[in-house]
Parts: sequence; C-alpha cells; structure tokens
Amino acid sequence: MFYLVQHKLQLNLKIYKKNLEDVVEERTAYLNSVIEELKLTQQYLVQNEKMISLGTFSAGIVHEINNPLNFISGGIQLISELKNEISKNKTVDFNERFENAINFINEGLFKTTSIVKALQSFTSRTTSKRIDSDIHKIIENSLLFLNFSIPENVSIIKNYHLKAKIPVFEDEIHQVIIEILRNALFELNKKTQKDSAIDITTSENEEFAILTISNNGGEIPEQYLSRVFDPFFTTKEPGEGVGLGLSIVYTFITEHKGKIRVENSNTWVKFIIELPFKN
Repeated sequence: MFYLVQHKLQLNLKIYKKNLEDVVEERTAYLNSVIEELKLTQQYLVQNEKMISLGTFSAGIVHEINNPLNFISGGIQLISELKNEISKNKTVDFNERFENAINFINEGLFKTTSIVKALQSFTSRTTSKRIDSDIHKIIENSLLFLNFSIPENVSIIKNYHLKAKIPVFEDEIHQVIIEILRNALFELNKKTQKDSAIDITTSENEEFAILTISNNGGEIPEQYLSRVFDPFFTTKEPGEGVGLGLSIVYTFITEHKGKIRVENSNTWVKFIIELPFKN
C-alpha cells in the first residue's frame, strides 16, 4: 500500500514538474518576445528623437547657410560689375574691388563647407568602432547647429582645458551635447534675466575626459534630480517634449562606458559627463 501511494506521488510529481516546465518555457518565450519588442521600440524611439533633432538642425542649417550664400552672392555681383573693366587699364580701386569680390566668395564657400562637414559628422557613422576625436570640435559643431536658436541675451562661456583626444562615436556625442544645450536653452528662454549664460568646460583626470555643461536658468527641484534621466520623465507642458532626450543621452554615455550626472550649484544646473580615455 505504501509503495502504491509513493508511486502515485512520484507520478503526480512528474506530471506537475512537466506542467511547470511547460509553463516556464511558455513564459520564457513570451518574455523573450517582449524583450525583442522593447528593443525594437527603443531603437524606434532613439531614431525618432534623432529625427526631431535633425528637424531642429535643418532650421539652423537654413539660417546658417543663408549667411555665407550672401557672401557668395555679393562677390558674384561685384565681379559682374567689374567685368566691363577687366579689358581696360586696371586701377588700384579696381584691384581692391576685385580682391574683395574673391574674398567674399572664398569666405562664403569656406563657411558653407564647414556647415556641410559638421552635418556629415553628426548624421553619419563611418565605423562600428569608436574613433579618437577632438571633443572641442564636436562642441563647436553642436553650437553651430544651435546658433540660430541662441538668444542675444545668452552668453556662451567656453573653458577648454582638455588636451587629449578621446575615443567616441561622434554622432552620438553630438546628440548628447545638443540635447543638453537644448534643455539649457529651454530653461533660459523662460527667464527674463539679462545675464543668462551657458558654461562649457572640459578637463581631465587620469582615467576620464570630463565635459561639464552648466546653465544659470535655475536649479532643478531636489525631488526631480534623481529622475532626470528616466524615460518619459518631463516637467514640460504637453506638446513641448515627451521626456526621451535626456534618457537617450544617458544611454549613449553608458554605451561609451562613461558616466553622467546632474547637480545643482548656486542657481546653476551642471551636467557632468565623464568619458574614458581607453576604448
């Protein structure tokens, strides 16, 4: 009788184990499908945020390219006015005007080429590996894109002390810098103070290159500091943002095996980024 009960218990245990294994397998398959779906969603959200940034850049590019095109147009107009004088005796005035026309065109072409190169460095990735890059050049390219949206009352203070190049994906670091600057400008635009400023400082220690971007648009409430990099967290009004920008910034920095933190400092907000020198 005892053996019969034991056999029945063992049989029930096997059935229970088999059912449990089936449930675990089913749940595992479901979780794997959810994970894959979340990965695809994350990729879509990152790309979507990049497209939003590119929309901002497009407006900036239109504004910035108009200026050098004016130089080119002015130079061509001067040459057109001088073409009838080319076959005549060249005077000092003629030579000066002709030289000015050439300088206008060259300056316009140089500025336009710089803008195009900056755009290429942001939109394209030529390698799957990080490359040694000049962080200051990346900062300047980022400022170039946002130049049209920086109000006259906002000063950009630069303190560049980093000497070495650092291995990065340039397109990602462009987006990191631009996103932090966009947030700073958003806060500063809400203020009426005349001494609004954004401070960009680079430095280094033995292991990391350090980039600090600060603005005096007012401190972040303490209860929000720990949530700044959370996906979909935002204090903006509906329609002004969905709270993904700084979350993507955090993702990009961690992809570089770096660190990022935000802190308040006497009415200033500081974003401190550490990027390792070793690839």
